[in-house]
Amino acid sequence: MVTQTQAAKVYTNDVIKHITAKYLASSTPETVKELAKELEVSDRSVIAKLSSLGIYVKKSYLNKQGEVPIPKNEYIDRISKLLDIDPSIMDSMENVTKMCLVLMEKRIKELIEEGELK
Repeated sequence: MVTQTQAAKVYTNDVIKHITAKYLASSTPETVKELAKELEVSDRSVIAKLSSLGIYVKKSYLNKQGEVPIPKNEYIDRISKLLDIDPSIMDSMENVTKMCLVLMEKRIKELIEEGELK
């Protein structure tokens, strides 16, 4: 474990400039591993330093389809806009499954495009 005193010795101004430049050039987990190996510290130490500098980009969560998931409330807001309804009225829609919300939004869009809904 690296103590605060050891970290101060590892992360000199020159090292900070180096890791910042290298990470900004390629913000990947592999870059973090390379930097950790170069500095002989843990990956977590490099991540902590990059985070404290405000430049670390957290790996985003992806669903099974490889997409960033859309929260239910986003679908509810979209549906309320499509139907021109106050979103607060649709609070109980939180109990509906996400798949149902996705299908509802898709069908409402289709009906609007077909001119059956305005």
